[in-house]
Amino acid sequence: MSSSPLYFNYFVDPKNVWQSLKETKILLLPLLIILATAALAQALYFSQVDIEWFVRAVIIADPNISADEASRTTELMSQKVLVIGSVTSTVLLMLTSISLFAVYLHLVAKVQGAEKPFIEWFRFATWGHYPTVLTGLTTFLLVGLSNSERIASSVLNATSFNALFFKLSAQHPWMGLLDTISVMHLFQIGLMAAGYGIWANKSYRQSVIVIALPFIAVFGIWALFI
Repeated sequence: MSSSPLYFNYFVDPKNVWQSLKETKILLLPLLIILATAALAQALYFSQVDIEWFVRAVIIADPNISADEASRTTELMSQKVLVIGSVTSTVLLMLTSISLFAVYLHLVAKVQGAEKPFIEWFRFATWGHYPTVLTGLTTFLLVGLSNSERIASSVLNATSFNALFFKLSAQHPWMGLLDTISVMHLFQIGLMAAGYGIWANKSYRQSVIVIALPFIAVFGIWALFI
């Protein structure tokens, strides 16, 4: 399979794509696509949103904050600061997520007798994060269709549990967690499980457990501290 169809077939024929990825050492382009899409989505949102409204509605989500504190925060959070800050943090978080997942898979595969070089699992983790491109494209669409500058921050993760089901306000203690957990995570788990089964020669059930465990651990620990 040539490299171009991989980026489309990944979503419709993941097993064949993962099989091809065992042989084709493609890493840089999907990594750049993932990072660029995530960064551009952030930049587009913060270049279009009403910054003063965003700061007061999202960042200053504390009804007890004083007017002076709110004013100072609004002055500090310029559009340029928010664009640069959000793009930088998004890229760093994405790279961290991919790297940690690669370390985890490298260790688990070694224990299971399916050891591969770390760079292979980094490549696997990169492709495992490829569905996040759909989240970025959804943001492009929603921001582009918006007829107001007061664009809810939920467009940055429109498939989150909060955006789709719970509709909690920024003041709610569970909002952060539910705004992070996404239907896309279930999609990722399913796609990566298909790949892990092929790369590590494990059953789909075993692969789902291996792939889902970090998500369950991270979100479970987060929930304990709410």
